[in-house]
Amino acid sequence: PFYNYIYMTMAGFSEDEVMLSNMIREGVLTRDEAFKKAAEFNRPRWPSLREYAQIVGFNLEEAIQKINAAPKLYERACALRAAGGARGARLWTSAARATCAARWGCRREAASARSGCRTRSTA
Repeated sequence: PFYNYIYMTMAGFSEDEVMLSNMIREGVLTRDEAFKKAAEFNRPRWPSLREYAQIVGFNLEEAIQKINAAPKLYERACALRAAGGARGARLWTSAARATCAARWGCRREAASARSGCRTRSTA
């Protein structure tokens, strides 16, 4: 649960969402079913996180504050991609495109080289 919290907070997706995406592609789940499961899976499991922190020996509250305050990878990748830089293109992975589209409704065209991220687009 701890590393999935980090993935979700920092990158905008979790391993569970990757699994659900694969299940959609294989026809095991519909997109709507996967969204419902993702909402359930992505809720932080605080008792498990506290137990993990205690076993490993770190302060969970301090770690959560640092994770939440850190710059988000998906925001950086989206901004770099929109600026059209080569570094942004490398960071603009399929996961970043999916995160941008899922979180902010970016258009599918944002994945192409000629268009930037259209964050919060309604089309």
